Amino acid sequence: MNKIKISKFMSGLLRHFPEDYNLEYDDNGWFALDEVVLCIKNNKDKNISESDIVNIVNKDSKGRYELKDDKIRAIYGHSINVEIDKNNTDNIPEKLYHGTPKYNIDSIMKEGLQPQSRQKVHLTDSINEAKQVGKRHTNDIVLLSIDVNELSKNGYEINNPSGGSVYTVSKVPAKYITKI
Repeated sequence: MNKIKISKFMSGLLRHFPEDYNLEYDDNGWFALDEVVLCIKNNKDKNISESDIVNIVNKDSKGRYELKDDKIRAIYGHSINVEIDKNNTDNIPEKLYHGTPKYNIDSIMKEGLQPQSRQKVHLTDSINEAKQVGKRHTNDIVLLSIDVNELSKNGYEINNPSGGSVYTVSKVPAKYITKI
């Protein structure tokens, strides 16, 4: 069993392409663990077991997955439409960052950061990650800094669903955003 290949496949399966394998999930991104194991057996490794998957989840350094009862899900990074109900509001940094194409900046500085096609706005505590995200569509980007203290003081709940470098919030009004 190649644990890295299995983990990458499982990450894509739970976040991006479950429909390609006829896997069903609920509104919070939960999949039946036995169905995920069967899918991996049929498509990647016929010898995979449920305990192998549990081991991959427990040892994942990025904290991408969660197990509960007989279910599994990815905690963040979805392109499928799910609402992750896991909230972690401890130890949020004073500044968070967002990278965006330059052509978005006028709109953002008027209307703030909106979730667009996602459920939440995604921010990061890493300037390098913000740059990478901003460069998904163009190399001509602007980096934004978010004043977390003021945002929180005014009722916006910032979450860190995985305990990693990704943070989510419903929206970020323009007055809390500074161009770097």
